Amino acid sequence: MPLHHNFFRPWAWHVKNNQTDPVYITAISLFMSAWLMPIFFAVSGINSYYALQKRTGSQYMMERLARLGIPLLFGVMVLTPPQIYMERVSHGQFTGSFFNWYPHYFDGVYLDIGGSGNFAFVGLHLWYLLVLLVFSFITLPVFMRKKPSVTKELKPFR
Repeated sequence: MPLHHNFFRPWAWHVKNNQTDPVYITAISLFMSAWLMPIFFAVSGINSYYALQKRTGSQYMMERLARLGIPLLFGVMVLTPPQIYMERVSHGQFTGSFFNWYPHYFDGVYLDIGGSGNFAFVGLHLWYLLVLLVFSFITLPVFMRKKPSVTKELKPFR
């Protein structure tokens, strides 16, 4: 789908195309949303199970912080501000350059499109990194309890 599927959907988005509501984009987006993110979360859960076969709980959490936390922090501080800036400009909420606007990125928490806050602590499209990080902390005791006492060597799939 060109640029981003939400760019063409009929509901609110940060920056919109002036021609919205093509039925096929909406239908494909709704169908894919029912399957795509659940598949990502299932794969992440399976990955966590196997990652813990060779790591202690603290090693696993340090790895999760590095692999999920650092990209999330980078996204919140570097990738997300231009998107919020473009939204503010396109909605007539700010005029001026990105560099004049950036200090305002820390004014209030971004909660909704067109809202007054700017700081998107979830990283907008990187929200799944935050969710996976939180899930990793919450589910660690369950995965540790399910961890086999003797690690079996995994055989290659043929």
